[in-house]
Amino acid sequence: MFINEFQLTLTNQVTYLIGVAVFGLFSSFIFAPFIIGLLYKLKFKQIGKQEVDALIKNRQESIGTPVMGGLIIIIPLIIFYYLAHLHVRLGYGPLIVIVCGALLGFLNDYIDLKGKHSDNVEAHVYSKVNPLIYRNFTTWLLFKYFTAPFNFILNIVNSVSSYTTGLKASFKFLLQFIISLGALIVVHFTFLPLDKIWIPFWGDLILHPALLIGFYALVMVAFSNAFNVTDGLDAISPGNHLISYFLLGILAWILGYGSVAVLSFFIAGAELTFYYFNVPPARVEMSDVGTLPLGMLFALLFILINRVLISPIIGIVFFVEVLSSLLQGLYAKIFKRKLFKMAPIHHHFELLGWSREKIVMRSYFISLAFGLLGVLIALVL
Repeated sequence: MFINEFQLTLTNQVTYLIGVAVFGLFSSFIFAPFIIGLLYKLKFKQIGKQEVDALIKNRQESIGTPVMGGLIIIIPLIIFYYLAHLHVRLGYGPLIVIVCGALLGFLNDYIDLKGKHSDNVEAHVYSKVNPLIYRNFTTWLLFKYFTAPFNFILNIVNSVSSYTTGLKASFKFLLQFIISLGALIVVHFTFLPLDKIWIPFWGDLILHPALLIGFYALVMVAFSNAFNVTDGLDAISPGNHLISYFLLGILAWILGYGSVAVLSFFIAGAELTFYYFNVPPARVEMSDVGTLPLGMLFALLFILINRVLISPIIGIVFFVEVLSSLLQGLYAKIFKRKLFKMAPIHHHFELLGWSREKIVMRSYFISLAFGLLGVLIALVL
């Protein structure tokens, strides 16, 4: 039975949160050898990315490294969520994101590893949906009208995505949106009304829940993909995850959201374990099974503490990484040439001749500097 940390004195609150982080560290460390061993046994290994491997030196080193290492964090996290009674204190919204996001990531990783296209998966889904859409002219017209903005976003996503044997970018984006939307609806109706958004230096702005939920879902999808594209160099993901979740936990604690702080500190501790196994040369890669749910959850926790507009600052590295990919695609579409040597931007710096260690360590510096700035802004009312 976990206690209410805000019934404790200030010193004991700090001790409690540090204890949660340590618990996250050691509980995930217990699972790590078994998960890594299983991934080796199942031969879930990195197969490389043709475009990246051809242009960047020393990229062949990562081929053969097990993927799906995000399970080192996800499995203990699900167990802890119940042990800490967070399903009571935070509801089931975050749990939906963790479980469904991990399942989606696993599906994409598995299809990618098997070297098969996702056409059969998509065809099965669309075979069930199309009869509803094309039943008559009215349903078709309504479908086209309401999905026009969404299709515009999907076209952008498709234009910036590189070739993969996993799920198509647009289809993965759609599933991410459905998961995010479902989690937010559960949060709204069972835990916390989503009818206001905090504006920096302004305060709360009251808006219609439907509008906010749609916007929040897009933010969650954006961070899910941002965490995903950042996972391209050894140690870059866990280090930046750790810093961002740690600062999110501090912010939540200062604002009085104890349960969000507890969850954030546990993840920060678990990320430290993953960092141990991901430093060069990595013994395991996080891949989609970890990055997709952790990115969505990162945004959702900011939503729960009503500071979602601060998330791009505290998560600056992820924001810049995904923004560089979007700009690369849009720039190429408009001007027929590249803006960066390669996107996301950490590959651009690799092609400029920066060492991987230099890129990773400077990303930590940027993450910490902007993260502290974000916490400061979030506390100015």
